[in-house]
Amino acid sequence: PFGFGLSYTTFKYGDFKIENPQAALDGQVSFSFTVTNTGRRAGKEVAQVYFRDEFSSVTTPVKRLIRFQKVALNPGQSKQLQFTINCEELSLWNKQMQKVVEPGEFTLMAGPNAGNTPLRGRFVVE
Repeated sequence: PFGFGLSYTTFKYGDFKIENPQAALDGQVSFSFTVTNTGRRAGKEVAQVYFRDEFSSVTTPVKRLIRFQKVALNPGQSKQLQFTINCEELSLWNKQMQKVVEPGEFTLMAGPNAGNTPLRGRFVVE
């Protein structure tokens, strides 16, 4: 899957938290999660964040990459990653070929690659 890579260590994702699960059309959504090196060696991980528009007026991707961050961690070390998304980044081209942000429910997914996103949370744009 997109973003897949091998490492000499292992990582665990956890503590996913959406700070504001409701946002205005012109607002922002802030969220965070923790990445922990659970292996015996130091390593680097590229944490990836995807989103899905749950109910849109046109067909949209099942997962769309919206953020990523590379972190270097020693064995047993954890780091909390914090992100903010402007709701305009959730826009789509509607049937009238206008770029709009539609109100509705969105799912955020985070993990090491597109095929492995163990962290999930939902928010609403109003």
